[in-house]
This record gives sequence, structure tokens and C-alpha cells, in this order.
Amino acid sequence: GGIARPAQPIITSHGLKRAKSDEETKQAEKQRIRRAIERGGPREETARRLKISPKTLYRRIDEYGLTFLLTG
Repeated sequence: GGIARPAQPIITSHGLKRAKSDEETKQAEKQRIRRAIERGGPREETARRLKISPKTLYRRIDEYGLTFLLTG
């Protein structure tokens, strides 16, 4: 839901390739968060590596259904 946002452009070494859909953007973020959590370490450090706040990290973990990764 919510307000539709313009698609995020993908910039390559050859210039503008195409625009990412919101779904592609979300899937890419989900994978980045999953890999960062699997790398281990305190959640605050994980959030710092992702350049987001710990509050945003927890919100995204919930949004993307990644709570099963929080086993400690």
C-alpha cells in the first residue's frame, strides 16, 4: 500500500540501464539485510554496516519476515 514511488534507476558503467521496480528494490534490500544478519555481530553493528538505524533494521526484519534469523 501507500503512495507509489518512482522506480529507482540502475546505473551501470555503461550508463542508465533501466529502472528497478519497487519489488526489485525491496528484494535487493531484503537480501542485503539477510546477508548482514547472517554475518553475525550485534544488531547495532549490523545496522551501522547497512547504514540504517537499529529501529529501521528491526522494522525491516519484521516487514520482510526475517525474524527467524534473530536467534540470539
